[in-house]
Amino acid sequence: MHEDQLVGTAYEEGKTSWAPGSFFYMRGRACELVLFWDNIDREDVWRVTNGKVSFGVWYSDDKDLFFLYRFDGCHWSDAVFSALQLPESERMRPPFMRPGEKLTCRITLVSCETGLIQAVRTLSFSHPLSKKLCLAVDKHFYSSYSRFWTPESFELRVNKIYQQYPLPEALINCQGCILCTGQDTH
Repeated sequence: MHEDQLVGTAYEEGKTSWAPGSFFYMRGRACELVLFWDNIDREDVWRVTNGKVSFGVWYSDDKDLFFLYRFDGCHWSDAVFSALQLPESERMRPPFMRPGEKLTCRITLVSCETGLIQAVRTLSFSHPLSKKLCLAVDKHFYSSYSRFWTPESFELRVNKIYQQYPLPEALINCQGCILCTGQDTH
């Protein structure tokens, strides 16, 4: 997690270009959504820093997590996550969510062309989404999941889901998906 990074600074020192994409990470209570967008304009920056943001969490029968998000005026997008993608030193079980507790998520928008951070925002999830997210990620630590996990098998499972649900909009209608609107933290 890059909590000390500010708008206008490099996301990663010395790296000036990135492939477009989005990545969701969860380490314990710390959630981060990193967006690598190309051709970022003022409207994109405004959407990320001020616009309404919706989130969703769905996990497959194989327990792979699909983190869904949508900024006002945009289509739903997703970022697939498994705690086992992280280096072992960064894998931390999520907390048990007590009634009313909420997780926060730091959103970082990075220019693909320059590698510079264009926007940063921290939002909270609803309690039900926070709880579902913690329960989903906790399953990554069970031996029934971790014993057979490899990057290759993970990629095959994710591709199978994308064949069945080619657009993120289809995932929001799946049984078990939880949605919420992000709330600014103050």
